[in-house]
Amino acid sequence: HHKGQYPKYPIGWPRLYLYKLNPEEKDWSKAKHITFKIKLEFTGTTSNQSITFRVYTKGSDDKKNNTYIFNIPGLENNKEVPVSFSLDKIKHSENVVMLGFSISESRYKHGENVKFTIRDFKLTDK
Repeated sequence: HHKGQYPKYPIGWPRLYLYKLNPEEKDWSKAKHITFKIKLEFTGTTSNQSITFRVYTKGSDDKKNNTYIFNIPGLENNKEVPVSFSLDKIKHSENVVMLGFSISESRYKHGENVKFTIRDFKLTDK
């Protein structure tokens, strides 16, 4: 349980953001897909979860970040799932500035605990 920073969402929502990418991790321009494995462990009565994965990029002329949203539906508790997304629609993939994972408040019951495990994160040219 935690408090969010926005009045509309007083209890917040489970989320994980990676803000500090190393310089060699920011350039995705040669990749065609991103793949990783994800596992959620949650308490409570929820039988499955949907999670949102976000990629944020910024071009040299952009005033704010570009946000690309990928939904990962139907994750079962404590079950690892492979995930793959095409990167063909991402502009300014040479400058990825942040990554994020979150569960919307509408999918999260007050008092539940959620643990994210993400591994084998890879960019591929296939």
